[in-house]
Amino acid sequence: MSPEAFSKYLAFERQYSDHTVKAYLRDLRSLESYCNLEHGDASLNTLPYTIIRSWIISCLEGGCSNRTVNRKIASLKAYYKFLLRKGYI
Repeated sequence: MSPEAFSKYLAFERQYSDHTVKAYLRDLRSLESYCNLEHGDASLNTLPYTIIRSWIISCLEGGCSNRTVNRKIASLKAYYKFLLRKGYI
C-alpha cells in the first residue's frame, strides 16, 4: 500500500491536519525501519502483534514520552483501519 493513498485518506476522508498526516506517516516509516533492522524485511500489512509490541517497547525504552507512544499507536490503528476498509487485509 502506498503512503500517498494513506496520506490522501487521512487528509481528505478523515480531515486530519497536515501536521497529523506527516506525523502518522513518520510513525509508519519508523515502524518499517525498525522491522527492517530488527526482523529483516517485513511488510507492514502482515506484521504480527509481537513485532508491533516490541517496536512500542523499544520506543518507550528509547525515551519516547507516553504522549508520543499513544500517537504512534493511533497512527497504527488508523493505518490498519484504512487497510481493512480498502480490502487489503
